Amino acid sequence: MRDCVKMSRMRKAGRVIIAASLLAAATWTSAGAPGAHADQSVPAMAIGYQSGTITAVYEKTLDIDGRTYGLMPDVVIVDEEGNAMEPSSLMRNAAVKFHVKKEHSDKIDKMILIFPK
Repeated sequence: MRDCVKMSRMRKAGRVIIAASLLAAATWTSAGAPGAHADQSVPAMAIGYQSGTITAVYEKTLDIDGRTYGLMPDVVIVDEEGNAMEPSSLMRNAAVKFHVKKEHSDKIDKMILIFPK
């Protein structure tokens, strides 16, 4: 009887370790592990994003194709390789893919800068 309880506990511990390993791997990949986005093309990363060209940059807003947008305080800006960029790197005539918050259709929360090659 004692051996049966011991084996049951060992099996349960093994399942917990496997589940924790899978969860850790999934979290690592989705949280931006080094190179996690490097193998994704811009179209794959930008599903649901709008495309445009920055037509003006102001102190707190920018125009994309003539429409004015603000940036959310926690905006995420990356280049097409997934490298983090600062809002100060935004410039006129830059091509962008961007996502706006549903509740704030004039506020960008995610943006990809596309530099000419």
